[in-house]
Amino acid sequence: QFGHLLGHGYNFDKDHHNLLADMRGKDEGVITRGGHIHVYHTIQPNPQQPELQWFLVGVVDENVAMAELNNFIAVFFGLLVLLILIVVAATRYMSGQLMTPLQFVNRQLESLARGEARPENLDYPAQDEIRQMLDSTERVVANMAKLAGQADAIAGGDLSGQVVPLSENDRLGNALNNMTRQLAGNQRDNTQRNWLKDGLAELAHGLTGDLTPQRLAELAISQVGRYLEAGRGVLYVWNDDDTALDLLGSYMYTERNALGARIKPGEGAIGQVARELKPIVLHAESGAQAELPPITTGTTSVAPNYTYTWPLQREGVLHGVLEIARSAALDQTQLDYLNAAAESIASFLYAVLQKSRIKELLVISEEATRQAQEQSRQLQLTNTQMEEQ
Repeated sequence: QFGHLLGHGYNFDKDHHNLLADMRGKDEGVITRGGHIHVYHTIQPNPQQPELQWFLVGVVDENVAMAELNNFIAVFFGLLVLLILIVVAATRYMSGQLMTPLQFVNRQLESLARGEARPENLDYPAQDEIRQMLDSTERVVANMAKLAGQADAIAGGDLSGQVVPLSENDRLGNALNNMTRQLAGNQRDNTQRNWLKDGLAELAHGLTGDLTPQRLAELAISQVGRYLEAGRGVLYVWNDDDTALDLLGSYMYTERNALGARIKPGEGAIGQVARELKPIVLHAESGAQAELPPITTGTTSVAPNYTYTWPLQREGVLHGVLEIARSAALDQTQLDYLNAAAESIASFLYAVLQKSRIKELLVISEEATRQAQEQSRQLQLTNTQMEEQ
């Protein structure tokens, strides 16, 4: 209508054939025709006249619209390709960050499966679950290496080491430590038993032979004093005739006045042991050490801290008393040795005393026989003289 009124002959249907018919009855829409894209919207200027409609139409060439769409598609696909490349790069980076620790853990586990323990470290700066997994693997491998080293040390006889368990529930570490302690205890017990057995065997060997009581006492106290690392030692032998103890043997004892020093039962620790037939152990306090006779060597003079006075008895019969002095206390194994040594010395002393007694009796017997023979000869001579008379 505007074109007719203006006289330029412009007609919408002329330029856009049958487009108006497609737009009628619709509020809005998009129609592509004749190389153009038409976007329209229906306008009703007067609601009282619904049949009167205006159409607001926008027209753009399809090439122009598609050029913008192609630009958009190109930008979109460019961005999509860039995004894909970024995702691929990030994925490869993340995969590398994940696979490297996994390969490390797998390599460590394969080594453990072959019975090998080769501690390695992997530089992984992040503090996450993977770091925890790597730390756990490294601790397990390092602990297995320590366990293997401890087992090798045990095989080599070194039982002084211990491994640090991964936790209180580390059964393998705790079991190996328990085994080490058990083996160390067994080794210590065997060492103590061998020490005790060797000492008693050496003592018995040294006291075997044709010995006098004095020589036996000297050898016995010397052997016991050396084996127990004593600073002083004395050995008294019981004298039945005088009911007293005579000093017959000593070890590093500088205070003896004479070899025949004598002690009566009840006099001092030695006399008390002889009376009760029970050992006495004395520990000198620091203030009382100055009153005790010192342990003297060529370069030092030290007061003893402990004295051990032991009865030498056999089947309840006293044969002597042994006493040693030390700076340090005897442990249980050394006390066992002292007990066994006292019994052994008592037995040897009994045998020597009996042998001496037998020799004395033989001498007396021989003398009595000689006297009897002399008397028989005198009697025969007297009988002969009487017969002659």
